[in-house]
Amino acid sequence: MNAVDSKDPEIDAVVAASFLATPDLTLMPETLYRQRLGLPRKDIDADEAELAALAEKARSWYACQGEAWAGAAAHRVEKIEGTSVVLEGGAKLQSRRLARGLAVTDTKTVVVAGFSAGQAVEEEIARLWAADRPDEAQFLNSYAVAVVEHLREAGWHGLNEGTHHTVLPHYSPGYEGWALEDQRVLFELLQDRGPLRLLDSLMLEPAKSMLALYGIACPKTENVCAEFWERFRVLPKPVDSAEYSFSNKVLRKWSRDRLSLTAADDGSVEARFRIDGSTCANMGLPLALDYEVRLTRDSEGAHRLSGFACRPAEGDRGHCSTCLHLSDPSAFQQGMRETPPLLGQPLQDVLTWKPDLSPAGCLCTRSSRDHKWSVVLQTLHYALHHQI
Repeated sequence: MNAVDSKDPEIDAVVAASFLATPDLTLMPETLYRQRLGLPRKDIDADEAELAALAEKARSWYACQGEAWAGAAAHRVEKIEGTSVVLEGGAKLQSRRLARGLAVTDTKTVVVAGFSAGQAVEEEIARLWAADRPDEAQFLNSYAVAVVEHLREAGWHGLNEGTHHTVLPHYSPGYEGWALEDQRVLFELLQDRGPLRLLDSLMLEPAKSMLALYGIACPKTENVCAEFWERFRVLPKPVDSAEYSFSNKVLRKWSRDRLSLTAADDGSVEARFRIDGSTCANMGLPLALDYEVRLTRDSEGAHRLSGFACRPAEGDRGHCSTCLHLSDPSAFQQGMRETPPLLGQPLQDVLTWKPDLSPAGCLCTRSSRDHKWSVVLQTLHYALHHQI
């Protein structure tokens, strides 16, 4: 177990209990494994015998030969200066978002944690690929990724349940708002690094490894989390009466898997949403589109729609094979630039915008374009008002 340096016996004890060098993986949810495989979130049943066999083979191999590892070290926050978080001993983390979040929540201690699925699983995955056994390699690869994510979430739950302080969600270098260069700082803050090695590229080996930081905020109160979300993420208060065109379950999944939000100090929000569709020609080729929405705060604090954009995702070629692009590329580009008639309107108005819709995966008709904008805007409204 890593040494800790928080000068708080309670936090030190919780860190020691929450990040075990040899973690217990028996509590890892099956749904997490399935998610990494890209399968529906349910137990593998008898109707999926071949999948079940591959999944169990990967799980059994890892149980016998896997080398899961987790470790952490707690450090006191000495001061926060603008975009910098200075830890006791002089280590400095550079991130405006991190600095603002820790300052808002009165964080005095951070926990730097490392997680790894180990080197043995990397070697076995490579061996399976070399032996032309790609299915086994993919299942084992997905299981190793799920292991790291489980260790990360288990560490957070251990901290949260073991202390009377509020534990902030994990944040890592390379995430939006925090440059990857601080990976080296976090690595050096871990006294015991287990199997982890930091490459000159700032990537970690073994490959299925990660570093994360958790803020240990002020003692738990009724409003500390609300304050964190309201001021750090700049999100509005929940609204219970919203009526959506899509189910809450679907909106929750889209919010989690396809939407990213960036909040600025002035209260504005940049939202990005990825839509994966298909062409209406050439037997339905894959089509990937990036949507952007900008929100600004009005004088009463409400969000207003102040900008829209739609473009093919980087590297996408499917849009060139849609029937409209094949017949008239300029018309396709013009259609893609068409935006909902909601510019300057309150975000709430997305729920009353009811255009004719077509769920076709392409952008060749106005109804299919409006359908995608409805997906984007209602997901954004749902995420902001449910703090996803």
